[in-house]
Amino acid sequence: MVSPRIGHGTQLEIESNTPGVYTPIVRLTEIGEFGGDVDDIDITNHDNAEAVREYIRGLAEPGEVSFTGIWIADASQFDLHNKTFEGIVPNENFRVVLPDEMGIAEFSGFVGGFRINPQMEDRIEFSGRIKISGSFTFLLPS
Repeated sequence: MVSPRIGHGTQLEIESNTPGVYTPIVRLTEIGEFGGDVDDIDITNHDNAEAVREYIRGLAEPGEVSFTGIWIADASQFDLHNKTFEGIVPNENFRVVLPDEMGIAEFSGFVGGFRINPQMEDRIEFSGRIKISGSFTFLLPS
């Protein structure tokens, strides 16, 4: 039986110009939850003898992955800013790698937001989100 683990060591990575090679986004302090939801379609009708709502499965919504980190002006951090404001670009490949070989989520998407928060008496932080486009895979590393 595998023991529970803490999330320390989780990486959010973006695929580099070389397919299959990923670069981590550095100094992240928080990586948001990932997963998704499925729409439910109400198909209740007057012929339903039980007077109880009925549903069928609709489309899946893959959601997004939010992130927060400590700004150190690293190229991986500037890259997120540039991807937010460089205009219409194709989706890119990302992945979330959990520590201790607990799983890898791979998905396509785009940087859908980026912010820098220079605090008066604290560290400079950056944050943003990656909008997932299409389905994603969640695998155990081999």
